[in-house]
Amino acid sequence: MNKLTPGKARALDARQAEQHEFGIVDKRGRSIGAVIYRFSVEVTETDDRDNYDVRWYRQNQFGTQYVFYFRATRNGIHFGGGKPDQWFATEAEREDAIRKYLQNAKARAAKAA
Repeated sequence: MNKLTPGKARALDARQAEQHEFGIVDKRGRSIGAVIYRFSVEVTETDDRDNYDVRWYRQNQFGTQYVFYFRATRNGIHFGGGKPDQWFATEAEREDAIRKYLQNAKARAAKAA
C-alpha cells in the first residue's frame, strides 16, 4: 500500500540546469528544446507534523532520492506549464528516465514542427 508518512527533505546538492536544443524550429521560427533540472535530497521521517517544511512521503521515498523535472523551451525560454518532480532511488534510474524523456520530447517536437 502507498501509505504516506510525514518527513523532511534536505538538499544534498544545488539544483543543476541543463539546456537541450533539439535542432528543430516550430512554425513560428522558434527553436524547440527543454531544460532539465537535477538535484538530490535526503528524506528523513519526522513526528513534527506541525512544522511548515514537513511533507508527506511514501515509504519508498525515505533515504537518498535523485530528482529531476523538466520544462519545455522555445528559443531557450520556458514554454508552457511545468511538470511534477520525478523521484528515483538511484542516480542511474534518474539518468535513464532523463534520456528517455529527451528522446520522446525530440520525437514530439519533430511531429509538431
